[in-house]
Amino acid sequence: MKMMIFLFLIMMSFNSMKIGLFTDIHLDVDYNETGPIDNHCHSSNNPLKDYAKFGRHGCDSPIPLMEAITKNLSSVLSKRDLMIYMGDSVAHCQLLYPDQPFNQTQYEIVKNTIMIVAQNAIDTFKSIILFCFGNNDYLYDYQVPDLNHKNDFYSYVYIYWIKNNPMMSQFDTRENLASFIAGGFYSIEYKDNVFLILNSQYFSVRNKNDLAVADVQLNWLENQLSNISQRQKSAILVMHMPPGTFQTPMGSETFWKDEYTQKYFAIYSKYRSLIKLTIVGHVHASIYHVDVVQTLLRYRETFINNVYVGRAISPIYENNPGFHILTLDNYNNPVSIEESTFFLDDTINKTDPIPYFKNEYSSIIDLLMKDLSGSSIQQFNIRYNTNPAFKALWDRLKFGL
Repeated sequence: MKMMIFLFLIMMSFNSMKIGLFTDIHLDVDYNETGPIDNHCHSSNNPLKDYAKFGRHGCDSPIPLMEAITKNLSSVLSKRDLMIYMGDSVAHCQLLYPDQPFNQTQYEIVKNTIMIVAQNAIDTFKSIILFCFGNNDYLYDYQVPDLNHKNDFYSYVYIYWIKNNPMMSQFDTRENLASFIAGGFYSIEYKDNVFLILNSQYFSVRNKNDLAVADVQLNWLENQLSNISQRQKSAILVMHMPPGTFQTPMGSETFWKDEYTQKYFAIYSKYRSLIKLTIVGHVHASIYHVDVVQTLLRYRETFINNVYVGRAISPIYENNPGFHILTLDNYNNPVSIEESTFFLDDTINKTDPIPYFKNEYSSIIDLLMKDLSGSSIQQFNIRYNTNPAFKALWDRLKFGL
């Protein structure tokens, strides 16, 4: 069976599209190789005896980890169409809480961190790179920019992720600049696919800033999908936080406010035949998710919002860092995910550690998913909930353990 699948993948690869996915770097520019976890792995009067150049579980990413991940992804996916980064560039400990006063120094640290992440990606991949905002991409945790800093912040990020990337010049349009400055959302068209990049932070249950932009963005999304429908193209949605309820390292969480979830699903349902996949980050573990809507006909279900959640690079929640390769067939259907893992423990306490990556799984070969459609993801989740051996396997793989 696996040999037949392998031969099918070889045949499909001649006309397929390859997309590299990476997410949740959470770069900590103050990381120290011997810093204790209870001090965010920063310098301490009580340093640890073991040496962790590439990071350690319980802390965010040092620069060598980010560079190792992007370099290896670039090498593995040498013939790539584009890259997608699902957001969260800033370390958790570098952010302020909403009730704290504005701090200009910390604001500049946040912007500088975003610049470092963007420049590393551009220099390493030399490709089209789609970036979306996460909840840890502004000074305040889970908040979009306030009106006093909105124009400055979005203009800065636009320069470093879009204007400074020569491969993005064709997408540096008036329309994209306007929507980016309005709220950090934009679109690009590539090989008959239109990628719609949303700033999901405006829909967050925790966001308190600039609330009117949420409906502006949803109207923009519906207009974009209407235009895609008229031109008979396909859509792929990219965002950091998805709607719906997910299991996270902190427990079960619903990320969006109900009113925006309902509006979003109404739009999605209207255009679901166009939308091939939604690509997100945020959860720090790999997840295949689908929302199921029961129809009036018995035993009939409608699958909407088929989502792939990419595993984080940051190992703060005990996961091993990973990256992902998405394959679309020549009909623009997402068919498989391959995931590679960097095992941090293999590099600790070594004088000159060499990053070790393992191609951990293929969704087709190892998880036996025929594609990434809603029905396939639903079958995957049924198997997960009814087969203890498969559940144990996936509980390990999704964290890269």
